[in-house]
Amino acid sequence: MEVVRVDGLSFSYGLEFRLKDISLSVDRGEVLVLLGPNGCGKTTLLKCINALLRPERGSVHIDGRDAFRMERNELARLVGYVPQVHSPPFPYTVMDIVLMGRVSCLGIFQQPSGRDYAKSEEALALVGMDRLRDRPYTQISGGERQLVLVARAIAQEPKVLLLDEPTAHLDFKNQLMILRMVRRVAKDKGLGVVMSLHDPNHALLFSDSVALMGHGVVTALGRPEEVVTAANIKNVYGMEIEVVDHKKTKFVVPLQDL
Repeated sequence: MEVVRVDGLSFSYGLEFRLKDISLSVDRGEVLVLLGPNGCGKTTLLKCINALLRPERGSVHIDGRDAFRMERNELARLVGYVPQVHSPPFPYTVMDIVLMGRVSCLGIFQQPSGRDYAKSEEALALVGMDRLRDRPYTQISGGERQLVLVARAIAQEPKVLLLDEPTAHLDFKNQLMILRMVRRVAKDKGLGVVMSLHDPNHALLFSDSVALMGHGVVTALGRPEEVVTAANIKNVYGMEIEVVDHKKTKFVVPLQDL
């Protein structure tokens, strides 16, 4: 079942940058990776999908509804968003951070209920962070913070999860931990996931489909092994690579000095 559909979307920041005629879709339980170099438009596209930026033309539908015709709290019930960096001004506990994901379910002046706490506890347990529930968010590692932010998004009970470079600033182990967990949650919860990544190998390992982007356009869209090819990577990254097979998995290997 389709939960995200983008049709003919175009957006520009004046004359300096432009997203051009982008179309894609994501089903329940599917992980779509936006892959491409810095400045290609991945973050801008995520913001358009989340209705934070209004496109000049084209449409975005979330669970069959026009994203730009919904109130912000309505959209928040459908879409969970995980930013690249999050630095709270106060040392909230991990539990407080996750509870913030329930705001869209509360009325004005309404306090979190037992159900809100239960959903937050469930989300923390799902990402393996329940043991840190009472720790200050500012005193845990970068990888743990990313997992807590994913838990906060899951606590919203969304149908779509948007992640903007969730592996940024993380070490090798934490990168893999985050990506494995996102893929597992997508399958277990039936979420449609759209996340931006830089590494073609991560796209090959952790996605169901890939939208390869360059200069504001989607240059290739499809299954990871169909999109992550030597010709396509050279087209957007300008470098020679080889895609090699290893134990039923494909990997990208650079062929030139950088």
